[in-house]
Amino acid sequence: MRNGFLGTPEEPQNTIDRDSLCFACPEPDVVLHAGQPGFREGLMRLYEPAESRAAEQLVQLKERLRHTRTEDFFEVVTEGLAQITGAQYAFVSKRILVDDENVAVEMPPIGQPGACLMGAAFYVNDGYDIQAKLKNFKYHAYSCPCAYMKHDKIFLIPERLNEFIPNNPNTLAIPGEAYLGNSAGLTWR
Repeated sequence: MRNGFLGTPEEPQNTIDRDSLCFACPEPDVVLHAGQPGFREGLMRLYEPAESRAAEQLVQLKERLRHTRTEDFFEVVTEGLAQITGAQYAFVSKRILVDDENVAVEMPPIGQPGACLMGAAFYVNDGYDIQAKLKNFKYHAYSCPCAYMKHDKIFLIPERLNEFIPNNPNTLAIPGEAYLGNSAGLTWR
């Protein structure tokens, strides 16, 4: 929230029209929509530009997902989340169980040597020449950020990822700088 204060003159260039949002005016029965006089100013009072942009992009991603084929769902999710958050990586993972991908026995607990996760979808884009989309691949879940999913909480490494995780057994196309993940399997770098 913007605490009722208008942004600086530079901020309107950082906003996008919120076609998915309308809001009440102080006058009875008056509702503002995108494109109407006063809408952008009201939007600036209510939301930080980055928050507003992310919310609208999330609405657009949800609409895109409604029309996505089942087999492409997680690929579209990871690419969309990377774009919304400005991350170079995004992936959706799940715990490997006994009957997954020809695994004969359940893997060790997350964080223990030998623990693995299944990447349902993995998206990487450095903004230059590296771009990849992977599906259904196994990767290590020990000595890496995913090892901390054992706490069943959102886990954040805000900076210096490689100093916190010096011996990551997973090879990355681009060195990670930060990490945000949750135990539901959504991760951004």
